[in-house]
Amino acid sequence: MNLSIDRCGPVDSARLDMGDLTVLVGPQATGKSVALQHLKLALEYPAIKRTLIDHGWDPTRTQESFLADYLGEGMGTLWNESTVVRLGGKSLRYDLIKSSNYKKAEHSVYYIPAQRVMTFENGWPRRFSTYDSSVPYVMREFSESLFLYLDRTYSSNSSGTLFPHPKSLKAVLKKSLADTVYHGATLGLDKSGTRKRLLLSPTADVHLPMAAWSAGQREFTPLVLSLNMLLPAAARGKHETIDTVIIEEPEMGLHPRAVVSFMLLVMELLARQYKVVLSTHSVTILETIWALGLMKGSLDGASRFCALFNQGQPKNLKEMAESVLGMSYKVYFFKPGPNGSVAVDISGMDPSAVRDEADWGGLTEHSTLIAELVAEGSTGYSD
Repeated sequence: MNLSIDRCGPVDSARLDMGDLTVLVGPQATGKSVALQHLKLALEYPAIKRTLIDHGWDPTRTQESFLADYLGEGMGTLWNESTVVRLGGKSLRYDLIKSSNYKKAEHSVYYIPAQRVMTFENGWPRRFSTYDSSVPYVMREFSESLFLYLDRTYSSNSSGTLFPHPKSLKAVLKKSLADTVYHGATLGLDKSGTRKRLLLSPTADVHLPMAAWSAGQREFTPLVLSLNMLLPAAARGKHETIDTVIIEEPEMGLHPRAVVSFMLLVMELLARQYKVVLSTHSVTILETIWALGLMKGSLDGASRFCALFNQGQPKNLKEMAESVLGMSYKVYFFKPGPNGSVAVDISGMDPSAVRDEADWGGLTEHSTLIAELVAEGSTGYSD
């Protein structure tokens, strides 16, 4: 799957040859989210058109109004006469979107936005139609998916437990998250009042509303609810229509150990044959991908894989390792330039390579500087 974007808002040029796992890095406002939203649009614009129509939007007015409805208010003029977006060589054009047959279209991409915590109001996700077009489509769709999931769960789940959910996520994944994110607390549905909401219970007698949770728990909970849907407890279970999962800035609010637990969930997504695309500012995520690359072809790769994720060597984790260590990983640096950002392939992540690749798109640049300053300072010490 190849995505190319030229002269589109903050992106001057991007050639993205997508792997099984693809990661975008770079400073803020360099176009990573623009690229990810265009990837979703190119993969499933008939389904996006259907969702907009179902919720009262008219995506067939003009190109500018459609882009404003999809990307958010103020983004309607992002495309100009020189903008080119292609997926697999096929151009993405408004006339194709406008004329597409949408009535039986199904979503194949699940997009988890960076602003995911903002989809909750008083401990419960908002409906798609309660937002206006100032909010990007991907956030509205994500909010609606969580609402529908929790509404169904509220009606059918007698225990009200969402984490650890008895029918979602493997035991090893739930234990990792329990140790690093929830610290033994359970996530559940409040069935005592008249208004639906989520509660976090660190003990049997203490029930905390979302406003009282840690920042990391608030940020991560919408993500883990999504993964409950995508990763049923069955060994090879998968969503019936979703093939690609896009996650923006999963590290928000998380301690590095919790980021490692998240990456274990990514490995499970890959093992179940989802394509995964991330944007991140986390060195921990890139360190994990670098380590995975070094393990490829290793005789003890499965054992080292288990150690990387702070696990023993359970059989199902070894099976996961054997699956994902043979997959492809791609990393792109959205490098600022005079005419916008240019996507640089830094997938080799070689510390001896040219600067952009050696510094992992700037994520290790400051650490390298500090190491150099410390090394220089140490030469001046006397006995």
